[in-house]
Amino acid sequence: MISWFARFMLMILLLLPTSCAASDLGFDRAEVGVIYTDALRKDSELVLFDQGGERIGSRRFNEMGIFRIVPDERDWLLPVRFGKGWIRLTREGKETKENPRQFPIDVLSKPGILLASYNSGLHTNTLEMELKKEGRTYRVELDGFLRVLDADEQKVYVFADVVRDKKSLLYVLDRKTGKVEREISLETGEADDILLSGGRVLLSSRSGGGRIAVVDKKNWQVRYVTLPYAEPQYLLPDGDRILVTHAGAEGRISILDAATLRVRGTVQLPQPIYKVRQANGKLYVLTQLHSREKGGEIGVYSIKDWKREMRWELPVVRDTLVQDLEVVGRGHERE
Repeated sequence: MISWFARFMLMILLLLPTSCAASDLGFDRAEVGVIYTDALRKDSELVLFDQGGERIGSRRFNEMGIFRIVPDERDWLLPVRFGKGWIRLTREGKETKENPRQFPIDVLSKPGILLASYNSGLHTNTLEMELKKEGRTYRVELDGFLRVLDADEQKVYVFADVVRDKKSLLYVLDRKTGKVEREISLETGEADDILLSGGRVLLSSRSGGGRIAVVDKKNWQVRYVTLPYAEPQYLLPDGDRILVTHAGAEGRISILDAATLRVRGTVQLPQPIYKVRQANGKLYVLTQLHSREKGGEIGVYSIKDWKREMRWELPVVRDTLVQDLEVVGRGHERE
């Protein structure tokens, strides 16, 4: 029979790995984090780097297909695209698996609301809306592949590609009731980003012939803005400007006037833009590389003059590929 002292020591030993992992992660000294993942086997890893680009901590996960890092107040959510729900990781390094629903597509946290879309069927997907203050959760089945989500104080906006009908839609739902109010047809598809700006909903498109869709929230009319380059991908607010990154190897950015949406200029960075984050007047650009020597690189640029201030080479992590980056302390996504 095990004595009480032996049981006590066993409990201490079981707790030690968690405590060490939490202290070793290094969030307090980190500037950015990147997520690596394998799309064919369960192998993912979050790696943290300091301001000088030195690797200071990491955490490996037995999960397949973690393609995003989603800020949720001080925590990070790591949606498991080819699994269930997401991993919540605190600044102290505590790791919790949340939400049993399979195959999350997009996840967004904003003050008072948590949105998630799930690839739940062949022709329909599930939208989940968690109202944090009210303690209510709505689940709605919608036609199409629910690519990107956003919300303001009254509405929830969901972009969907309806492959079966060869069309794209913007769903508008009432935030308080979870009811679909509008289905707006769009000429552009494959949106990777959505931005709420100046009473409008802006949607990028990698298949719209270099156009972004603009939906007026007053009358729900749609117009399209043609950009200098193809495949507009990410939309970043910057005061009286909107920065639009373009997919591809050229590192191109279109600069729009936030009020008129007219093109004010363009920029070409010396690296391809795979993922991008904006914080403290800087643009953090992630490039994914398929190399035995380097897993990728991060360039940090001053948005004021577009000078590159830092360039970090990322290590190769087994057979995984780097998929996303996040700036520590950046706050909520799509604010």
